[in-house]
Order: sequence, then structure tokens, then C-alpha cells
Amino acid sequence: MIVISDTSPITSLAAIGQLDLLRQLYNIGLRITGLLGVLIEAKQKGFILAVKPLLNQLIATAEFRVADALYARILHIVAE
Repeated sequence: MIVISDTSPITSLAAIGQLDLLRQLYNIGLRITGLLGVLIEAKQKGFILAVKPLLNQLIATAEFRVADALYARILHIVAE
């Protein structure tokens, strides 16, 4: 499986009409996700022990913004 976190290349391909290419990439396992999706998957696969400290650090130091409801949902998904 290939995971893309920065979706700008995908949206750029869509903008220039390359939907067939996007379908082909999807068919070979391309999955588009954002940073929160990467953190969830990293926890589920055992690459990190917890999402909450990383998420809090992103919010505090990297000007990362996430709605309260989404923050709670992410922590629920990863059982934190």
C-alpha cells in the first residue's frame, strides 16, 4: 500500500483532467490520507505508542489546527 499525506499532487492531477491516472493509481493501492490518517495508521501498526502527545505537540508548536470534535474522534479511534 502506498500512502500519500500531501494531497496537492493528487488535486493537481485532477485539475488537469488526469482522472484515469488517478483511478489506475488507486487500483494499485494508492491511498490518500492526511496527517491525522497517518498518525492513526502509525498507532494501529505499532510504529508509535500514542497519538495524543504528537497531536498536542503539533497544535502547540506547528500551528496545526484541528476542530475539537475531530480531535476527540481521532483519540476515540485510537482508543486514547
